[in-house]
Amino acid sequence: DIADDIVNIDRAMRWGFNWDQGPFEVWQAIGVAEGAARMRADGLEVPAWVDEAAAAGGFYVDGDEGETYYAAGTGQTAVPQLPGSINLQILKKAGNVVERNRGATLVDLGDGIACLEFHTKMNTVDPDLTHMLNRACDIVATDFDGLVLGNEAEHFSAGANLMMIVMGANQKKWDDIEALVGNFQSVIQRIKYLPKPVVAAPHGLTLGGGCEMAMAADRMMVDKETYLGLVEVGVGLIPGGCGTLNLLKRLFDGIPANADPRMTDRLPLVQRAFENIGMAKVATGAGEVFSLGFGTAKDEIAMSRDRRIADAKALARYMAGRGYTPPAPAENLVLPGRSGKAAISLAVYGMMLGGYVSEHDRLIANKLANVLCGGDTDGRTPVSEERVLELELEAFMSLVGEPKSLERMQYTLMNNKPLRN
Repeated sequence: DIADDIVNIDRAMRWGFNWDQGPFEVWQAIGVAEGAARMRADGLEVPAWVDEAAAAGGFYVDGDEGETYYAAGTGQTAVPQLPGSINLQILKKAGNVVERNRGATLVDLGDGIACLEFHTKMNTVDPDLTHMLNRACDIVATDFDGLVLGNEAEHFSAGANLMMIVMGANQKKWDDIEALVGNFQSVIQRIKYLPKPVVAAPHGLTLGGGCEMAMAADRMMVDKETYLGLVEVGVGLIPGGCGTLNLLKRLFDGIPANADPRMTDRLPLVQRAFENIGMAKVATGAGEVFSLGFGTAKDEIAMSRDRRIADAKALARYMAGRGYTPPAPAENLVLPGRSGKAAISLAVYGMMLGGYVSEHDRLIANKLANVLCGGDTDGRTPVSEERVLELELEAFMSLVGEPKSLERMQYTLMNNKPLRN
């Protein structure tokens, strides 16, 4: 009774019942004429306006002027946009593309804010996307007031392009893999210290490299249905794009840089980071993004997926208007060092004896613990961000060459599920 057209019927079913597509969107995907023919073959009566819609191109038509829908008695009519929402496809058709390649497009959202939209397969991280992240930093630093990392695909990003890593490992192109991972680390750090505010709008799958891109932003505008986590252990690796560093920094948020290490025990926070990464914990919604420590008190939840890009833009615009200055490198990374690493290693050894983890799991865990604990330090001296990233890259590269890690990566690619070996 309250939905007067197919657009609002579809929206009601998506919003109210969490459908991926409304009934007319499903019918459009099947084919309007094909669906009508099947209904008639099954003895059902089909209204004449459905045939008219099929003749007019379908229930929905994506044209040069934007998306239209079929309205009985009127014909193709522009799909009404939600007040305050942003549609990237309409902006791109209107000529708001600043720069693009096969991996991503930089779109001018207006009001001095740009948006980097990913469009690789499953929005995975590859050299094209990494290049556009760098270009976005170059352009936004001089021509815009802020940057949004977001897209309108089903998922924000499913992580790194695992196939590229497997192919490189099989061909023993270790230098190429190290350059790939090192370049991603570098661009993540550029995003972190860009002189303009960066807001990420994660939604859907935000895993591995996708999570690392989201955590690099100054703020996250987290969609209520977001599955976010660092899951690299499942394929025999550890995070390689500053994931260890930025998770530590988020968990250490609020600890003063000059806090006495003897009075502020960092080990429980490091253990929390270890559990998140080592157990490949994934938030099953926006609330868990915060409870697991991936989100901080500065981040926000977007309650409407249709408005999240607009919400992220408004937040970036607000930060820019308030006189944004980039953060300084962390000075409170007093990591547990040798003693913390020994404590975590002992716990993992007990789990292996109990049959909860394999010998290879233990190897990965020990390398992860070494990174998170800051390497071979005394536990009282602050560790630089550069040192944590050196340890992260070193651990990542050592695991890429492990036969059992390669088995995990290949098995995941072929079976779409992790291998425990």
